[in-house]
Amino acid sequence: MDYNFDKITNRQNTDAIKWDPMAQQNDFGAKNILPFGIADMDFPVAPAIQSALQKRLDNGVFGYSEGTDYNEALQNWMKQQHNWNIPSEWITNTNGIVLAINLAIQAFCQAGDQVLIQEPVYYPFASSARNNGCQVVSNDLINHDGHYEIDFDDFEKKAADPKTTLFILCSPHNPIGRIWTSEELHHMVKICAKYHVCVIADEIHSDLTMPNEKFINTAVAAKEWQDNVMTCLSESKAFNLAGIKISYIVISDPHMRQLFRRSVDRSFAVDLNPFAMAATVAAYRDSEDWLK
Repeated sequence: MDYNFDKITNRQNTDAIKWDPMAQQNDFGAKNILPFGIADMDFPVAPAIQSALQKRLDNGVFGYSEGTDYNEALQNWMKQQHNWNIPSEWITNTNGIVLAINLAIQAFCQAGDQVLIQEPVYYPFASSARNNGCQVVSNDLINHDGHYEIDFDDFEKKAADPKTTLFILCSPHNPIGRIWTSEELHHMVKICAKYHVCVIADEIHSDLTMPNEKFINTAVAAKEWQDNVMTCLSESKAFNLAGIKISYIVISDPHMRQLFRRSVDRSFAVDLNPFAMAATVAAYRDSEDWLK
């Protein structure tokens, strides 16, 4: 199927966070400023997704919803695209990954604990930790002429601190653009397992990779210690569905999964958007060619 990615879609005055607030808060006195602070596209979503949402709209009733097709679509996609078989019982759904990270901090950390991140990194990691009473410690990435690398000596030193209980990994890394190698992922998770530090792997950008690059899921790269990893997945970035809130939290360890689900239940963040469910199925089942 042919797609026209040259078509201009005017998103101004459409309640788009990316465009409308910038126009209202423009302190530069210039016109035609381009917004790069919000990670969504100005391309319309794939036709299959539009059709699925229209079909759901035509139903006319939008009450509490539940089903299995959306998780099955994710499972099939992960198996085909990433060679990762995810049992159904490993998956917990939430209304977004940032929410899930906050709920995980509440589940796995106590007030005053340290949360390890790797600056420069997506800012809600640090704010989520602090908002939940934790301290932030950073294993700063090393910039070698534009190529960022991990300081593993510093990483292990900070993971070994008894106050460090959680590590939030960004893979692929936002904003530096690195796809971590299997060896790098293996090493980080192994160190965390050694010091009983839980790993949250935010893999929301895993399907937005350059054509000749291969993404490796953290739990696959470090299979021996996958029970120490909570993987956060969503189609929202790759298929431009950030405004339709849904995410898939994959936890293989039953105890860790139970703790997280208790945190989800306490927040009452258990109901999913029926439009998100329909969009997920259309994205993963019918929109691979659009993504490519």
